[in-house]
Amino acid sequence: MAVVIMGIVFSAEKTAISPEVQGFVHNFWEMIGYLANTVLFVIVGILISESAINSITATDVYYLIVLYFTLNVARFGINYADSYYCTNDSINSKPIGYSLLL
Repeated sequence: MAVVIMGIVFSAEKTAISPEVQGFVHNFWEMIGYLANTVLFVIVGILISESAINSITATDVYYLIVLYFTLNVARFGINYADSYYCTNDSINSKPIGYSLLL
């Protein structure tokens, strides 16, 4: 309840926080939010992995390998198409070599 009252008092008197401090306070709470979000996702990731690690089958491993190679082929294709359309020479545009895309 004290935080709510403090918020009401600060919003009523905008001069309670100087402009120099306001930037710092904004950055501080943005960093706190980022850290809280990071901690939350780490905890959720640990909990999910602990519950899922006991139920991995050979089919799951197969799907992971297929997904890995499919995503890399899609990434290669998108980069290759992008290199074809985004060259500097629009008249004689030729795609770049595949070694630069990997």
